[in-house]
Amino acid sequence: MFKANNSNDYLDSRKIHIKPLVNQDFTLTGSNNQIKFHINPENVPFFVPNRTYLKMNIELQGTFCNYKLCASAGGHSVIRNLRILSEGHEVENVQEYNSIVAMKYARDTNDTLEQKRTLFEGVSRVTDNQKSLYNSGSNDWLSGAVTANANYKQVNVELPIHSGLFQKKELHSNLAMPLDLTFDLEHLKRAVQRIVTPVTVSSNGAVLATAVSASAAITSVDVEITAVKDNYFMIGDSVSIFNGTATESLGTILTMTKNDANKLRLTFASVTPSNAYTTSNGKVFVSTSDAQREALLDVKLSEVELITTVVTPPPDYVASLLKMVQSPKGLSVPLKTFELQRVNLTSPTGLQTISIPNQTYRNVLSTFSVVHDTATLKDVNSDILIGIVVN
Repeated sequence: MFKANNSNDYLDSRKIHIKPLVNQDFTLTGSNNQIKFHINPENVPFFVPNRTYLKMNIELQGTFCNYKLCASAGGHSVIRNLRILSEGHEVENVQEYNSIVAMKYARDTNDTLEQKRTLFEGVSRVTDNQKSLYNSGSNDWLSGAVTANANYKQVNVELPIHSGLFQKKELHSNLAMPLDLTFDLEHLKRAVQRIVTPVTVSSNGAVLATAVSASAAITSVDVEITAVKDNYFMIGDSVSIFNGTATESLGTILTMTKNDANKLRLTFASVTPSNAYTTSNGKVFVSTSDAQREALLDVKLSEVELITTVVTPPPDYVASLLKMVQSPKGLSVPLKTFELQRVNLTSPTGLQTISIPNQTYRNVLSTFSVVHDTATLKDVNSDILIGIVVN
């Protein structure tokens, strides 16, 4: 039931599911990079904006299960811009939608809200790829057990829409102001974040736990590792070994086995190393490049739908509204909305003055100043939606 604003009366209400105009699966690397909805006034004459949300299944796809959606925005990470139209006229245009959501939660959050976002919005702040919300790995890290890669799984999210119109509690007349929504999808590398950074520099690899002889065929090496969350090796990775002077390839990892005393066994096709490697200088590292890992990565959105609460107001309300729409003044709908202003900072230090134009709106209620490092806007090593702190 929906409670009327100016009385204690309750109005009949129900939830309805609205499918996108193109009812299909979407991917961040696909050619269809927009999700469009038309809220038909015949089916949805009146609805409650702040009880409207976007529901979908999100699944990361790829061989290396070492990625998640950006931790600050969760499921909202996949949305770059939101545009709302009414009969061809722009009602609201929220640019950098995912960054706005990230900054709003960074400013106003608590433990309860964080848990709710993990439950409903796909937020995963863990730094352990075995515990990531987007992985279904049940790796057995007991002594002697073979440990296979985690697999990506579907995560169902329900995303409230962060815009001025959809934060309103008042009833919206879609009959008088029918809405069309367009969600522009984000670039893949801006939407995802790496969980564990692979060690690809030869001098920083995992230390050998067992020496390797020269000119003798081997099918595995044992390396020291602290915990499963620190394991950046994955099935399909190419690995190399370094002794302080020479570097050579060991091939492709096939299995991963935990031995006694936190020793990780990396098993691969038979290879005969040219050099000897000791436990004091032998180091194993991932030689698969970032580009090779990310080339197989994508984000799939399935069963996408818009869910809203439809309300049936009394006949007198409908008649009064139609009379207002047909009057010379028409219907006025005040909105709190968001406007993006980009300013390039030319100096990293000192006082900065930024002019914010305000020609479109009557007043500015608040401002967020978010500093981004343009050199890392597509760096999957970090969450780039939240901005950086300048000391």
